[in-house]
Amino acid sequence: MQEKGTTKGFLLGIIAGGVAGGLIALLFAPKSGRELRRDISYKTDEVLNDANRFLRDAKDQASHIIADGRKKAEIIIEEAKKKVSSVKESAGNLLHTGKDTISRETSKIKDAINSGVEAYKEERRASEKEEAMNK
Repeated sequence: MQEKGTTKGFLLGIIAGGVAGGLIALLFAPKSGRELRRDISYKTDEVLNDANRFLRDAKDQASHIIADGRKKAEIIIEEAKKKVSSVKESAGNLLHTGKDTISRETSKIKDAINSGVEAYKEERRASEKEEAMNK
């Protein structure tokens, strides 16, 4: 980008230098007033044409740079959307897997508690029977 700016500045300097040199040459050349005015008019037209061409080229380059920037921005945005979607999907899968794991483990804990309660009740009944037999 800086190289383009340097090139543009260089070209603008060449144009301005050429114009200045041409005007100085016209002013110091031994010509009649009519010839001098005609030459100045010609050089003015030439400078305006060069400036318009330079402006057109600059606009074209700016349009290309803007178009390239838009394309790159669209690509980056699309990639970001894909990554966000992927992260959402992964998070959803992780959440679902976590819920399933918690549900399975909760069920195992409930079964273990129920088994423990049943074992306690059976042991208590057996103990009560044994006490009843010992009396």
